[in-house]
Parts: sequence; structure tokens; C-alpha cells
Amino acid sequence: MSCTHRVVSNTLREITSRMVVTLTTSGAVPSSFTVADGLISLSSAGSGVYTVTLGRGAPTLLDLTVKTKQASYSASGACRGRLTTDNVAGATPTVTFTTETAAGAAVQPASGDILFITVVTKG
Repeated sequence: MSCTHRVVSNTLREITSRMVVTLTTSGAVPSSFTVADGLISLSSAGSGVYTVTLGRGAPTLLDLTVKTKQASYSASGACRGRLTTDNVAGATPTVTFTTETAAGAAVQPASGDILFITVVTKG
């Protein structure tokens, strides 16, 4: 007599969401994005602080990557982003990051700078 076993995995899967946005005057967020795959919105609190709203929540943030392409390169301009707040499990799931200079100081991006944002969650 043969026996059949069904294997069911209870592991959570990784979800990668991306956004590409060209900032407007003094790093302001435009009304539309070049790419917005799984991320709903981006808002700016000034001084290089940005909050991304995710399309759906997840129990764990695995990675946030923020790359910048400056309209005109300067080491004192926005060179990268650093995670400051992780709230992916909240009622309104968000992550907040601060853009930084090459030396690591917070800085507001310039007009025309492009942010490449990738959020990886496990959910």
C-alpha cells in the first residue's frame, strides 16, 4: 500500500517593491512617478526626510535601498538614503529614510535628482 504525503510550506515569501521618482523643485515629490511597483506614495518632510507608503503590510522589513542619481553630481548633494523608521507591520505600512551626502550628513536633494527606491519585505 502506498502512502502520499503533501508538503505544505508555512514560510513567508519575500516581496520586492520599487519606485523611481524624479524630484522637482528643492527635492519636492511630484504627483506621478516613473515606476511605482507595490509602493503607493512618497512624501517629504523636508531636510531630506522621505516616507514611503507600501501597498500592503508585512511582518518584517528585510531591506531598504535608496540610490540617487543627482542632476549634477556633488559630494555635498544627496548621494544615498539611510533607513530611519520601519513601520511595515503598521495599519498604514511605511518606511522612512533620510537622504545623505557622501560624508553621511542629512541633506535635501536638488531639483531633478532621481531616487531609486527598493523595499524588500517578508510577508
